[in-house]
Order: sequence, then structure tokens, then C-alpha cells
Amino acid sequence: MLKDLTIKKRNLPDVIAESLREAILNGEMQGGHRLRQEEIAALFGTSLIPVREGLRRLEAQGLVTF
Repeated sequence: MLKDLTIKKRNLPDVIAESLREAILNGEMQGGHRLRQEEIAALFGTSLIPVREGLRRLEAQGLVTF
């Protein structure tokens, strides 16, 4: 029988925001570093829309500025 498998579903903007947040907080990305939406989209294999949404979430947290 199948066990109770609880899978936390996350959408792509959440994944992008979390990955970038970790990189910022771990010092992998230095302050003042310009984040290029096209490069981030290519890294995640997505369009610019989820990248923008992810960056907006980080902006709301005070981690990036648009």
C-alpha cells in the first residue's frame, strides 16, 4: 500500500526566488551585483515571466531592487 506522500508543490517563481535568496544570503551573489533576467531564465530553462515574478518576491523582502 502507498504511504502518505505529502509533496510540497511549489511554482517556478517560488523556486527561482528561493534559489536566488539562498545565493544572496550565502554570499554567492555580492551586493550591487546586477541580476540579468535573461541569464536567470536560461539557468532555470524558463521564460522571463517566472523570473520577474521571483524577483518581485525578493524585492518585497528587501533583497533586490528593480
